[in-house]
Amino acid sequence: MKNVLAALLLLTAACDNQVVSDSDEGNGGSGSEGGSSSEGGSGAGQPSDCDPPTGVGAFAIGSGEACFEPLADGATVPLISGPQGGYHLWVAIGCADCGPAVSLEWGVDDPLTGEAFPNTYPNQATVPLSSGSWPQAAGLIAGMPGLSWDPESDPPPAPGTHVILWAKSSGDAGHEAAVEVIIGDTVSWDPCAETPDDPNCNQLG
Repeated sequence: MKNVLAALLLLTAACDNQVVSDSDEGNGGSGSEGGSSSEGGSGAGQPSDCDPPTGVGAFAIGSGEACFEPLADGATVPLISGPQGGYHLWVAIGCADCGPAVSLEWGVDDPLTGEAFPNTYPNQATVPLSSGSWPQAAGLIAGMPGLSWDPESDPPPAPGTHVILWAKSSGDAGHEAAVEVIIGDTVSWDPCAETPDDPNCNQLG
């Protein structure tokens, strides 16, 4: 069991991207799935072959692990169950006038209170953007409540729960955007699916 836990910790470090954290508060979820340094795809190697979305302005918030996926109010998004036992939502942003990187704050709020869900916190980081006609970053993690190994005392949000995803950029090109979405089915996330040859992933076998 100790070997498995050690391998999971190594895996998390290996899958962590090169987002530079501006804050130590970004542990966005009681299940350790959040964080100001995204485990998804927001590192220095942002893909440049993602198609620019249609109908968006200079700054927009969406979803997506690898590329920006537009979201409209009322859209259904999956709840992601990560290998550490926590839950999160994917967040993606695009910014046409932010330069190669953007100082960004993002999170998820309860629309009934206007505040973050219990045990979740906003994330703050300098996020590299892809090159291309509409620079973007995907795979940002917004931590959600819940622990997969203790659902009775710390349950995840139920399908049908409304949440507000939001993001704000700072600097000369300050922007903000928000969208109200609905939690759908829970989907398991395997960070090794994209990098199966990583030595840290092989240790889990």
